[in-house]
Amino acid sequence: MRHQLFLRNVRFVALLGSVILLAPVASFATPVSYEMEFAIDTIDGATDPGQCPPGDPNGPGGFNCSVAVGDSWFGEFTIDDALLAEDGENLGAMVYDFFIEIAGIVWDFLAPDPDSAFYGFRGPDGLGSESPGFDVADGEVVNLRGGVYGISDTPYVDFSPLGPYGGLNRFGAGDGRTWAYGDMYLTRVPEPATWALVLAGLAAMLATRRLRAPRARATVS
Repeated sequence: MRHQLFLRNVRFVALLGSVILLAPVASFATPVSYEMEFAIDTIDGATDPGQCPPGDPNGPGGFNCSVAVGDSWFGEFTIDDALLAEDGENLGAMVYDFFIEIAGIVWDFLAPDPDSAFYGFRGPDGLGSESPGFDVADGEVVNLRGGVYGISDTPYVDFSPLGPYGGLNRFGAGDGRTWAYGDMYLTRVPEPATWALVLAGLAAMLATRRLRAPRARATVS
C-alpha cells in the first residue's frame, strides 16, 4: 500500500510541477499533504469469505468479506494550505489529490470512475461537493466530515458518520454487503509538497536554459 502511495506521489509531483510552471508567480500556493489511517474495530454484514461470492472490483461487494477487526488501511490527500489559515469545522478546500484503499477497493480523485471507485465527494455542499469537509484547529486538519462515494453510492467511505459506531475522528465504509467502522487518524506529511516545489523549481531552471540556449547560439553565429 505504501509503495503504491509512493508511486502516486511521484505522478502527483510531476503533475503539480507542470501546474506550478504554468501559474503566475503571485498565485503560488503551498500544497499540504496528510496521511489517513483507518483502523477497523467493528464489522457488520457479511464476514465469512468462504460464503462470499466475488464482488465487483472497486464496486458493490468489492471488499469480498475480507475486512476484519484489527485491520488498518491507509490513504492520503493533498490540499491548498489556504485552508489552514483559519480554524473552523466542515470547511471546503481546493483538493489536489485524494486517495483511499480499503480491502482492495480504491477511491482515487485523480483516476475517477471507471478507473477507480471514486465518483464524488460528500462535503459542505452535500453530494457533489468539491471536497469533503475539513475541521481545522491551530493550523492543522484535525478531522474529516462527509466522505467519498461510488457511482451507485456504494462503495463509500463516510467520515465522522452518525450512528452508534460514528462520531468525530471515526469512519464507516461499506460495499453494500459488508460494513466496517473504526477510528480515523490524520498525520501531516510535509515531504510531498516540499518535493513538488523543489522539482517545479528544477523544471523551471531547465526550461529557462532551453529557451536561452538557441538565443546564445544565434548570437554566436
